[in-house]
Amino acid sequence: MPRPRSLTPSYRLHRPSGQAVIRIHGQDHYLGRHGTPESKERYGALVAEYLTTGRVKVETPAAAAAGITVDEVIAAYWTHLETSGRYMKDGEATSERGWIIYSLRPLSSLFGATDAASFGPKRLHALRSWMAEAAQQETGRSLTRRTVNGRIRRIVRMFRWAASMELVPASIWHALQSVSGLRRGESAQVRESERVVPVAWQEVEAVLAHLGRVVAGMVQLQWFSGMRPGEVCRVRAIDIEQEGAVWVCRPLRHKTEHHGHACERLLGPKAQVVLAPFLQRDPQEFVFSPSESEVERNLGKRARRVVPQWPSHTKRYVSEPSGRAGDCYSTESYRRAVQRACKKAEVAVWTPNQLRHARATEVRKRYGLEAAQVVLGHSAADVTQIYAERDMELARRVALETG
Repeated sequence: MPRPRSLTPSYRLHRPSGQAVIRIHGQDHYLGRHGTPESKERYGALVAEYLTTGRVKVETPAAAAAGITVDEVIAAYWTHLETSGRYMKDGEATSERGWIIYSLRPLSSLFGATDAASFGPKRLHALRSWMAEAAQQETGRSLTRRTVNGRIRRIVRMFRWAASMELVPASIWHALQSVSGLRRGESAQVRESERVVPVAWQEVEAVLAHLGRVVAGMVQLQWFSGMRPGEVCRVRAIDIEQEGAVWVCRPLRHKTEHHGHACERLLGPKAQVVLAPFLQRDPQEFVFSPSESEVERNLGKRARRVVPQWPSHTKRYVSEPSGRAGDCYSTESYRRAVQRACKKAEVAVWTPNQLRHARATEVRKRYGLEAAQVVLGHSAADVTQIYAERDMELARRVALETG
């Protein structure tokens, strides 16, 4: 199937002059020295105006001086996030902060100098098209429809805040709300997200042989408990109530804590066997230590070394890696470790999130949907207090028999 022709004029090099050039309606517009930030900013402004109005007149900062510009709204909004502590947990920025940056960066590139009071639905449509196409050109891989819709929602959310602060008329926010999200098949510039499917135990078992002791323990704990990757990375001994046949883990940080939801993970005998070797440490420390994993990896490399070590090599050895490993794994470092092991094991690459899906699939198949919802901590099963208590007893039996 032929690729649809792009409606966005391309950023090209004019070889005789060394300048960047863009052609619109058969007319060349020179942007300055090719490859410079100034030429790319000029290109973005021209494309924005062309996609929005069909003209190539650029709105300069001087023209927008009558009101606050989009860049000034972005700066004010970011200051608000910093001072209010939004999207922060335990003094650390959540992943939402990064998604906001990715959302606002193209807005600033194309419409930063535009009067914020004139940023309407047509410009938002143009930005969405340019955003999807630019990602394809830069990375060779298109954005997912879910990603594009999420970025547009964050931009609209910023204008809602700006309207509440009387930085822009409230009509601007209401008008932007009229832009509905892309639907499946509506745009050829975006792709659909791949559905997360459970991973089979045979594939997990093949990968465990290529993982270090620490990461292998994380994988097994997640398989037997259904915990989220972030919860496994940050679990501490003090968070685990080690009483009775089923232990209860109450993570300090979890996905829905900012909504006031409690989180309890039930650990059966199999999960307890996995955890036991890692609990002999300070209860306040994270159970799974990257530093410990790095030391064990280095010792393994030394044991497999063919060339004999010189005395100077042994003298330089230190028992702790020099500042390369943190206090705990991040979800990204955990995922990368698993994916590297998948490639070594020569199996299809899977991610830690698929372990949680596998746990949900197993529990639902054997005990029903309600049990799966409660074991994984989904709020959909928490309809009434009695309903929750009844399901928690079922979850305890599931953990005792299979976890």
